[in-house]
Amino acid sequence: MQGIRNIALYNSIPVQLGNSNKLSNKFVYSAVEKGARTATFKDSVDWLETAGIALKCTKTTRGDVSPAQYADKSAFKLYLADVGLLSQTLQVNRENLSIFNQMYKGAITENYVAMELIQRGHTLYFWETNSNSEVDFVITIEGAVIPVEVKSSENNRSKSLNTFIQKYKPQYALRVSEKNFGFEHGIKSVPLYATFCL
Repeated sequence: MQGIRNIALYNSIPVQLGNSNKLSNKFVYSAVEKGARTATFKDSVDWLETAGIALKCTKTTRGDVSPAQYADKSAFKLYLADVGLLSQTLQVNRENLSIFNQMYKGAITENYVAMELIQRGHTLYFWETNSNSEVDFVITIEGAVIPVEVKSSENNRSKSLNTFIQKYKPQYALRVSEKNFGFEHGIKSVPLYATFCL
């Protein structure tokens, strides 16, 4: 039975990542199975994370102290540990690539950055407030709390990142996108191909 739950939860990750109708792609147990609760699938989340198949990104509600201090472990996102597996699960091919880009480009870009942050030794957190502001990732670099916004195109407007900056005044913020390296208004631009530098 546990194996069946693990597979069901795994299969729901790409669908939940691609749900563009939500501000946040926080993981929802009822999207795996109607009426499901935490107790039903918590062991599956732990198993997939421990096995290195899924990456867990926990919500934090503060941006001026270590994200772990204000972690809300009941709210989290799940990514797949490999973008290739994500693409295979979504059955991406040449024929449906344009539709895939419309629906999943942002999600797969965010998943890619999550993978790279894990490889660089960062623990994954995202920041969210009750006022519908969310920053994709919050990491700690040399003791400083740094917000990381991910964009899948050159359109880099981000009300949520600006809200974070105004509220917590970090040393700088990071924006990973298709734009080249740059620094403007306290935001360092990092091109997607250089995410491994974070």
